[in-house]
Amino acid sequence: MFKLAVEEESLFPARCCNEAIPVDDHLDILSPELVERYRARDEEHRSTNRVYCHVPTCSTFCSGKAIREHIATCPKCGRKTCVKCKAAQHESKECPENESDKKVEVLGKREGWQHCIKCNHLVEKEYGCDHMTCACGAEFCYRCGTAWPCDCDSVPEIVPRPAVMLGTLPVGGGGPNRPETLPLGENGASMPHEHEQDHHWLRGDAPAACWLCWAQVHLIYQCDTCFMMICDACWQGRQGGF
Repeated sequence: MFKLAVEEESLFPARCCNEAIPVDDHLDILSPELVERYRARDEEHRSTNRVYCHVPTCSTFCSGKAIREHIATCPKCGRKTCVKCKAAQHESKECPENESDKKVEVLGKREGWQHCIKCNHLVEKEYGCDHMTCACGAEFCYRCGTAWPCDCDSVPEIVPRPAVMLGTLPVGGGGPNRPETLPLGENGASMPHEHEQDHHWLRGDAPAACWLCWAQVHLIYQCDTCFMMICDACWQGRQGGF
């Protein structure tokens, strides 16, 4: 669980029954290396102005102790990054304009993307409702761009991803003696799923890909309203986070 939280930020912090598990309570069973990585991830997760090494092949997070006078020194490769523009260190006091960033901003504005209210990353909604949960943990409304829950009185837009519903998922293998669909049957349990309305998760045994971690699994959960499919590991790690 702690390892998954380190590797996948949307699973951070490690949780059980939607309650964070203190890493210090389990030092006797966790390796020193994992504890160090977890604490580093915790600092990154809490940061409201993240700075990463500007070198694309590195992109290491630069903690507060690596920053001096608006310049961050990468703890891994030693390259220096401007804290303001997130580009390579420059001589001028004014940050040079980044043409690539400008093009992305123009594209985002045209497509209606939103900036995360915490990490400022651009977020594009591919499916589901307007309740966004960024990888950094911030929750905001995709329609009005403010913290969730918001005062936005617009009708929530559900954008379904191309997918079939549980109960009609194809069964792999084929052949004349194999069924074309796998019914929910006794596995069709439902669980609460909090969007703007009361939605439910349907659970079924069928081969499918998790929309969050892309793992190919046979036990899958699907929202009966926005059709999102997630695996058991993502369900367990994100209970209460949808």
